[in-house]
Amino acid sequence: MHKKWLFFIFAFWLQAAAAQKITYTTVEGEVTDASNNLPIAEALVVVTSNTSTNQMRILTNETGKYRVNLQQGQSYLITALHKEYFAQPAIKINTIGEQSYFRLPIKLNKIEKDKPFRIDSIYFDIGSDSLLPESNPALLQLQLLLSLNSRIKVEIAVHTDSRGDDAFNLRLSQLRAVRIADYLIGKGIDSRRITPKGYGETRLLNHCRSDVKCSNAEHLVNRRVELIITDY
Repeated sequence: MHKKWLFFIFAFWLQAAAAQKITYTTVEGEVTDASNNLPIAEALVVVTSNTSTNQMRILTNETGKYRVNLQQGQSYLITALHKEYFAQPAIKINTIGEQSYFRLPIKLNKIEKDKPFRIDSIYFDIGSDSLLPESNPALLQLQLLLSLNSRIKVEIAVHTDSRGDDAFNLRLSQLRAVRIADYLIGKGIDSRRITPKGYGETRLLNHCRSDVKCSNAEHLVNRRVELIITDY
C-alpha cells in the first residue's frame, strides 16, 4: 500500500513537471538590403515580449542571418536596426499556438542622402492645403519613420502638376509642405529636423508641361510628396 501511494505521488509529480515545461518557438531569417537583396551583417535584431520590458538583442552574422528561440504562449515585436538603414515598424509574431518555427526575413531600405523617396497616398482637397482623412495611414508611417530614425533630418518636398497658374502652384505646394510638417511636429517630431519645401511644377517627371496635352494619369505622376534626407 505504501509503495502504491509513492507511485501515485511520483506520477503526479511527473505530470506537473511536464505541464510546467517551457516550450519554445524558433524564429530565424535574414536581414537584407531591400534594393539588391544583399545581406546586412551586424544588423541589430530587437525582440520585445508583450509580457516584459526586457529586450532580446541579436546581431546578424556575416551572411545577414539571425536565429532566436522565443517562449511559446506570448506575442513579440521584432525589428532590425542598422546605422546605414531606415529602421522599420516592428513585425508582430504570435507564439500562442503550437507552431514551433517561423521564418521571418527582414528587408531594410538604405539611408541615401539627397535622394527623393516618393510617399504615396497623401491627399489634399483640390486647390487647397487641407489634408484629407485618407492621408492618415501614410502620415502615420512617415511619423513612425522619423520617430524610429531620430538622427535624420529631412526635407518634405511637395510637387504639383503643370495645370493652373505657375505662381499659384508654387504657393500651394509650399502651403501643403508646411501642413505636412505641422502634422509631424504636432506628433512630437522636432521641428529642427524638418524643412518643408514646395516646388510647384518646377520639377516635372515627364513631358507634361503647361503647353502639352496629357491624361490625368500622366499628370498624376507629377503630383507627389517626397521625403529627402538632408543629414544623418
